[in-house]
Amino acid sequence: SEGSSPNGGLSEAERTAHIQAAKPAGWEPNPFTPRAFAEPALNKWLGQMLGPASGIRCVLRYQIDAVEYHVVVQGNHLAIQPIDLLYLLRQDPEDGGSELELRLADYARRQAVPAIPDTAELHLHVRERLPAWDEDIRTFYEIAPLVRALIDLLGDARPLTAEDLLVPEGYEEVEAPRQQLVDELALRMRDARDRLAAVHTDLGVLYTDASRGEAVAGLGPAEASALYPVLRAAAAFGLPGAYPAYQQSPGEEACAQVLNQGLSVAETLSRRLAQVDAAIAEVDPLAGDDARVEAWLDISRMLFGRDFRAIPHFAPRDVAGLQAVWAQREDLCRAMPPFGLESWRQGLAQVRPKMGALDLIDSLVQSFGQMRPPLLPLQLPYKTGDYWLGAAFPEDYAPEDKLSIVTLHGQRLLDTGGSQVGLVLDEWTEEIPFKEQRTGVAFHYDQPDATPPQSLLLAVTPVESGQWDWDDLVYTLIDTLRLAKVRAVEPAQIDQSRYAQLLPAIVAEAIPPQIQAQDDDDGQSPVGIQVVLDFGTNNQE
Repeated sequence: SEGSSPNGGLSEAERTAHIQAAKPAGWEPNPFTPRAFAEPALNKWLGQMLGPASGIRCVLRYQIDAVEYHVVVQGNHLAIQPIDLLYLLRQDPEDGGSELELRLADYARRQAVPAIPDTAELHLHVRERLPAWDEDIRTFYEIAPLVRALIDLLGDARPLTAEDLLVPEGYEEVEAPRQQLVDELALRMRDARDRLAAVHTDLGVLYTDASRGEAVAGLGPAEASALYPVLRAAAAFGLPGAYPAYQQSPGEEACAQVLNQGLSVAETLSRRLAQVDAAIAEVDPLAGDDARVEAWLDISRMLFGRDFRAIPHFAPRDVAGLQAVWAQREDLCRAMPPFGLESWRQGLAQVRPKMGALDLIDSLVQSFGQMRPPLLPLQLPYKTGDYWLGAAFPEDYAPEDKLSIVTLHGQRLLDTGGSQVGLVLDEWTEEIPFKEQRTGVAFHYDQPDATPPQSLLLAVTPVESGQWDWDDLVYTLIDTLRLAKVRAVEPAQIDQSRYAQLLPAIVAEAIPPQIQAQDDDDGQSPVGIQVVLDFGTNNQE
């Protein structure tokens, strides 16, 4: 709970967090890529969700002398890590010209048997499944919905900090130290900077002060072929247009194209490297940890693009307390029905987009035969006999304001050695209404605004004296009420009278003789055109 509850009910702060080991491995035996080196924890979790790289495949077909051949490219052939797939599958795999298509074609042209001539057309069949494949084999097209759901889930997720595992005192949230390990984050980003600088150095053969045409003019097929692996390395940093279109024996036109591409990438790398170096120089070593963490996160986006997400590690403040809470997790859910947490998640998936993405990921991971991490709740502060407030609890239980954390891989909190790393996937505050509430009810009732007046009394002073006399107004009201009573009749009183045959067909008023127009009066009759009970007046000429 973030503060004391308002009058309407009990506050419960809900957070859904993913907790991961700080130094995991990635897709084996694929070598680590720059993104995986920069963010190994997220890379590991994505690999668990996506499954082995060898189980993700694509069929490419080509013809030689009217004979059709095909080659199967697997995820482990592309020298990528799970985190790279988040960026390769942002575009539909069936759209032409994507980096994924270039990577698949690159491997096929270098490894296919028989070799694919440079002039042969290569066709990607991203939906095709070969009959010999097992059920656990998936195409890049089939894995794309899971990757997009992961992108949606991670889009607005923020790093988990030590502050998220505390219950602040008082209504206003107390600023607590996040205990993020800024030096560890800086070490990863400096390493990424050095890897970027190494690629820039390899491209220096083209990067000169000369114009583009002059720089390319003195280079030939040997230099163009040597550029292919360097451009592949540059593409690993997310540089748009860096991945080359491979040819075994590039002709003059293909040579000029890849050489110009290399020069363009070298210029882009030079600008990016200068921007990164300037930002590193501006990091104030005397600033607070939070400010330095934000500075290094900005540098990570300069290195890999604005969509890159680096996660700072942190040191929990009260590991022993968290372990004690974790030990009581089963007792906390003792009132829940079977699969209660799954029902909780599925219900939230209908109203919260992030929980909807998490629910979709869970369904897809299960359909692909992968092991999914269970949802496990923690609740702070914990007291003996507590129930989890995310589900129904007994009527005799008196809850208090709580912080509820539903974890994925929550057992990582038991690790007393080293740092922790995680993401807050979604968070919100719920209000549990009190069973009884003492309150007062007040409302404003303004009848003239709600219903227009049905009658109007116009009081005229009997003597024009230039001012109102209080008694005149009082007697006007008294006389009006008396006349209203005299004129008020009930239907039973009319039924036995001579007016029974006329009423209620005609309801009108009688006009006193003194206000009727006289024969010698040229003015307009005050009666006007209204119907009155004095029919003689209606018939006057």
